[in-house]
Amino acid sequence: MVNKIIILVFASLMAFALNGVEACPGCKYTSQTNNKNIENVQKGFSYSVIFMLLFPMGLIAGVGRYSYHTIRKVEAERDDVLKRKSKSVSSKA
Repeated sequence: MVNKIIILVFASLMAFALNGVEACPGCKYTSQTNNKNIENVQKGFSYSVIFMLLFPMGLIAGVGRYSYHTIRKVEAERDDVLKRKSKSVSSKA
């Protein structure tokens, strides 16, 4: 119940805070001018937004892939050690 109240208060504060949000002056100015290269500028903004959204996901995926392969390598080494131990125990008996 307390968590729901905290979430509700946070959401209502965010709703009031986002009421006055506008684009940065650089973005706002370039989109409203009659510049010949406005299409190139807008494409550049679009690509930069896509890059900013994909970069953190790429980092997380890279760390996850590295962790997965490291864990698999350690498990394979552990299995090899256990197999060698079981062979040496069975050969002694």
